Amino acid sequence: MSIPAVVQQHLEEAAHLRFVRTRLVRAHHIGLEALLRADERLAAHLDGLLVSADEALAQLQTMQAAKPKPDPAVLFVATVLALELRNERLTEDLIDQAATDEAQLRAVASAMGWVSAPTLRGLSGALLSSTDTTRRRLGLMACRLHRVDPGKWLPLAAQAEDAALRREALTLAGTLARVDGAQLCLDHLEDPDPACRRAAAIASVLQGDR
Repeated sequence: MSIPAVVQQHLEEAAHLRFVRTRLVRAHHIGLEALLRADERLAAHLDGLLVSADEALAQLQTMQAAKPKPDPAVLFVATVLALELRNERLTEDLIDQAATDEAQLRAVASAMGWVSAPTLRGLSGALLSSTDTTRRRLGLMACRLHRVDPGKWLPLAAQAEDAALRREALTLAGTLARVDGAQLCLDHLEDPDPACRRAAAIASVLQGDR
């Protein structure tokens, strides 16, 4: 039997820790030990929410309805629960909610990076093969966080008209050690989009071309 007050505490702590973690990973003075402690605390609260999933999802819905747009930290928690519970409908709804906001999109991608790679089986392929550029980008972000090669979808995304999708593809190319990755990045050093040129330059260095 779920205790609403306990579930609420797990939910508030999980959202807060996710917010804190986004700051920690960008802080140059924070070491891996501190990140590990934060991750362990976050994982414990997420486990507590999964034990009382129905109550947790109900409270999440109430929290989101009370705000004009979803809070990225709350959206992260909701997406982790949806993925772990294999709730495809909720997952699709959360992706749709995040489609027009960069911070929310990154929160959903972060949740995909948090869960294990097998949990995304089926979803990642659907995202990569989607006709929607935002969903394709989300699929690439998930691959980058798990360091998974998306195969043919990488060069196809790198040639897309959408600059954000090209940038994500180039960033992923810098993460992977693909044979064609270096040339793919070099080809975009004169991309019309400045952010893509920067991503291509960084990826080229990561591929070993200085």
